[in-house]
Amino acid sequence: MQPQQFRAVITAGPRKHAVIAVPFDPDEEWGAKADHPVGGTIEASASAAGYRQPATDGC
Repeated sequence: MQPQQFRAVITAGPRKHAVIAVPFDPDEEWGAKADHPVGGTIEASASAAGYRQPATDGC
């Protein structure tokens, strides 16, 4: 698994979720799975979350 580094804008998603579009395919980079645990930095503060593939039904 190779770390990825990029800049992104956080946008509002459905049901008060934050959405960050990543500029690569996580399944291709890290192997196919439903969720990808991720970490990062927002305004110099460490953060951790999970990446989930966008839902096809808009939720």
